[in-house]
Amino acid sequence: MTSLPMRLRVATLNHKRGGYDRDSGIHDFGAVRDSLSTLEQPPHVLFMPECTYYTKFRCRPFFEFLELLQDLWGMTTTPDGQRTTVGRYQGWISTVPGSINVPGLFVETRFVRPREWYEHDEERKLLANTLLADINGHEIRLKCEHWNGSDGATGFDQQASRSGQLAQYRSLTGGDFNAAPTHPDATYPEDWGAHCDAQGTPWKRSQKGIRTSEGWKVHTTAYDAFLEHGWRDAAIEAGDLTPTVNPAAEGTSGMCIDHIAWSTRAPITLVPGSYRVHVRPGTHLSDHWLVSCELDIAPAVP
Repeated sequence: MTSLPMRLRVATLNHKRGGYDRDSGIHDFGAVRDSLSTLEQPPHVLFMPECTYYTKFRCRPFFEFLELLQDLWGMTTTPDGQRTTVGRYQGWISTVPGSINVPGLFVETRFVRPREWYEHDEERKLLANTLLADINGHEIRLKCEHWNGSDGATGFDQQASRSGQLAQYRSLTGGDFNAAPTHPDATYPEDWGAHCDAQGTPWKRSQKGIRTSEGWKVHTTAYDAFLEHGWRDAAIEAGDLTPTVNPAAEGTSGMCIDHIAWSTRAPITLVPGSYRVHVRPGTHLSDHWLVSCELDIAPAVP
C-alpha cells in the first residue's frame, strides 16, 4: 500500500451522440478522437455522457471506442522490453430507460481497479450505473451523469436529490448535468425564455429553465441543491466558470453545465492549476467542450 497521494487524471466529454450519425446510421469517431487528442496524457477516468447506441449493433461501437482509447496516446516500452499501449481501458455503458443518449464510464485499469458494477435496478436507483473501484487503496464509487431535461424543473430537482445522495459514499462523478450553479462568476441568460426564442427553440424552455412570476429563468437551484448534499465541484474549486458549451452550436446555453465533482467524504483534492475547459474557437466538433482536471487521492490509512 502506497503512503503517497495518487494523481488522478479525470475528464468529461459530452460529444454529441457519441459520434453517432442519424443519417448514415453509423458511428464516426474522427471528431471524438480530435476532441480527446487535446489531452496530452490519457485520463485515468473518462466520463462520456452520450454513448448513443454503443451497445447496439453487437456492441461494435463500444469496442471501436475502446480501441480508440487504447491507441490514442501511442505506445510505450515496459521495463522488460515489451511494447504496449500507453492506455489500458475498460468501460461500462449505463442503462437509462427512455433514453438512447446514455452515459458511459471508462477507466484506466492500472490506476483505477474495478471491483463491482451496479446494474440499473428499479429497486436500488441510487447506486444504479455506478462502478465501485479501488483507487490508491480507497473504495470509491464512480458514476457518469447525464441529467435529462425533458421532465423540466421538477425532473431536475428529483435528479439533484438522487444524485446528491451518492455523497454518503466516497464518490467521484462527472458528465453533463445540463445545469449551472448559482455563482457570481457563472454566466447564463438573464431571460431564459427570450434566449430560447432568439435561438428559435422555444420548446427548450423547460430543459434548463423554470417558470417564475418574472418569466422563464435559468434553473440554477437544482445543481446548488446537488452540491449541498456534500459535493465539491472542480470548476468552483478552481474559480473558473468558463462555459462548457460550444457557442457555435445551435441552441447553445452559454453556461457551465459539464461538471466534475467529488463527495466531501472522498479523500480528494483538486490539483491547483489543473482544471481546464478545452475551448477551441471556430471548431464545430460538438456542442460541448472537453473538460479535464487532476485530482490528488490521499493514501489509505493502514
